[in-house]
This record gives sequence, C-alpha cells and structure tokens, in this order.
Amino acid sequence: MTYSGVTSDQKTTATLLKTCVTCSSTGSLHTARPNAPKADGLLSMVYYLNWAVYGRNFLPENIGNPERFTHILYGFAKKDTDGTVSLSDPYADLEKSCGKSDGTGGCIAASQELKKGNSKLKTLLSIGGWGYFQAGRFGVASTSARREKSAESAVALAEQHQFDGIDIDWEYPQDDIAGENFLELLRVTRTSLDASSISTPLMTVAISPNAERYSHLKIKEMDGVLDYWLLMGYDYSGSFNKTTAHSANVYPSTSNPLATPFNTHEGLEAYMKSGVPSNKIILGMPLYGHDFVGTDGLGQPFSTASLGSWPDPADKGPTGVWDYKALAAKLANTTQMDKEVIASWSYDNITHTLVSYDNQDVAELKGQYIVDQGLGGAMWWEISGDEESDGGLSLVDATLKAFGSE
Repeated sequence: MTYSGVTSDQKTTATLLKTCVTCSSTGSLHTARPNAPKADGLLSMVYYLNWAVYGRNFLPENIGNPERFTHILYGFAKKDTDGTVSLSDPYADLEKSCGKSDGTGGCIAASQELKKGNSKLKTLLSIGGWGYFQAGRFGVASTSARREKSAESAVALAEQHQFDGIDIDWEYPQDDIAGENFLELLRVTRTSLDASSISTPLMTVAISPNAERYSHLKIKEMDGVLDYWLLMGYDYSGSFNKTTAHSANVYPSTSNPLATPFNTHEGLEAYMKSGVPSNKIILGMPLYGHDFVGTDGLGQPFSTASLGSWPDPADKGPTGVWDYKALAAKLANTTQMDKEVIASWSYDNITHTLVSYDNQDVAELKGQYIVDQGLGGAMWWEISGDEESDGGLSLVDATLKAFGSE
C-alpha cells in the first residue's frame, strides 16, 4: 500500500507545541484546568499482551527502555463461567522462552524481571478484554458466589506470580443490573486485595468515554474502591462504521461533525462530574491506526478496509487496523493534523485511502492535555505497536516529552 496526498505543516506544528497547549485551527486555546498539578509524578502505563510472542515475536525484553514506564499491564487472564480467574495461555505465560536472563520460560516471569533496577515499576494482571466479554461471559459477576470465586482466584493468581495488583477490562456492562454486579465484583475484589500479601495492592479498570458504554456504571461508588481509571481514548471509528472519522480525537469538530462521532474530552468531563478526581484518570492512547478504503475523505462513506496488521482471528474480514510502527515512516510526510480536535490522518487521493492514526505531534499534544487537565498520566495500547527503532519515531517518547520525561 502506498500513500501520498497533503503534506503536514511541520513548521506550524512545531510552533504550536512550543507556544500553546492545544490550539484550535482558529488559534484559540482550549482552557487548561485550574490548579492542574505539575507533570512530575505522572504515571506511564502500557499493556503487554501474551499473544504478542507468536506472530509478532515480541517478548517482554523487547520493551525498549522499560524505565520509561511506571506500570506494565499484563494481559490477559480469563474468567471461567463459574467466575474462576485463570491464565488464558499457560504456555506463553509460564513455559515459552521469553528472554528471562536465567533461561527459564514464561512471559510473566520475563515481565517481572523488568522490575530489576527499576524500583518504580509495578506490574498488574489484566483480566478480561474485548474478545473475552464479547463471548458472552457477563454472567460471571451475576451471583455473590461467582463474585467471591472471581475475587479470590484473581488475587491468588496475582500473589502467585508477583503482580502488584489487578486491572479489570470489562467491555462493557450492558444494563443497570450488570453495572451493579460489576460494582459488587470490584468491592469484593478490593477486599480480597487488601487482605492479600501484596504490598499496597492496586486495582484499575479500563473504561470508555462513550456515554452509551459508561451510562450503566456506578461511577461514584466504583471510585471508592479503585486506584485508577484507564480511559480508553481510541477506537472511535473503524471498519465497523458507515463513514470515515477520526479514531482517537480529543475534542469534537465544529467544522466537520461527521468526522468526530465521539471524543475524549466530553467523556472525561462526565467521569469527573460523577465524582472521579482528575488525577485518578489515566488517558489511554493507541499505538495503531484505522484505515478506510474507497473514500473521498473525512466524514465520508467508504467501501472497505484493508487487511491491516491485525488479521481478524475469526476470519470475519479485513480489520483495517495497522500497527503504528507500520505507518510511522511511511506516512510521516503525508500526514495532516487538525489542531481543533487534536487528531492526525493521512489521505491518498489516488487510491482514495484514509488512515486515522496519532503521529508524534498529536501524541505530544495529548501529553500536554494530560498535564493541563490534571490527569494522573498516560496509558498505551499496546506496546508491540510502537516504533521503537533508532529512528526517533516513538509515540510513547513523544507523549513523555510533554511530561518532561524525555
């Protein structure tokens, strides 16, 4: 696939990054939250997935400069129908040679080894995920017995493998009853964690800024048992849409509303209005992009998507999802940025292909947005997608630059 088209205004972008936080296309400023804390102490969390050891051949030791991160979220553990939490791939998790220095196998042990010489690094066992809950296992939290079994087995697994806590990725409670059950699951898990041998155990959840997704959550009550909320600021558009759109924009567009059916900022505001302190919210950012084939541009219909870097495991057709590392160099000179919404994209007017993805300028602006909104830090999905060669194209590094960490 080749790309051409409009060239990004690198000079304007560089000036933007030096002179303002998140300027709109008209030059106005999005307002920073009053009394936002300094960037010192901001968290940097990243997902590492056990399936990356196969087709991607990406091991924990391939995480470049792990000292950049405060938390590694190791995914995924699964829940059986009776509520029991267990490893989803015991071979990859415990047996496969994953680069541990003493030669023993298992990507969990190799992930834990990254803590050596990095006293700030914590690891969390992530449970669930999109594919797991789409398989229809919402009933695992429907009874007190299942919730107790879930909490006890999850904490035991975290203790056994020396994790510092648990991340729960439930996508998504479908009604108010499921939301109440989720709250009760979190409460009993918090109780089990606090009674465990884990020193200062952490519990986080991955959540959506989409009102349809969070409307069933008992947000205020959940906040009482959670350490952090991981706001998934991505997948706002893709091959599942009827028209093209930005996939990870911060703000809505006033000039082209069809290009921003969802946005991060309104969801963030909703959580905070429901009682979540801003410094407990971690902004999630994608290390991948979505393409649209057969389109005339943003907010327009498209005919299909390409196979992308992530073939659909169920062979349901093209996903159009590309690792950032497959896009970074190829699209570097053909990408434009909308300063109003904080998003970037490339459009090829010959093949009529549009790719929505974050480039480094957007990643840095999102880092500044985190600082200005007084958020707790950044999260990335997922580390094998970043461009971590010596070319200086890493999105993680671009965001950390705004934190003063790079």
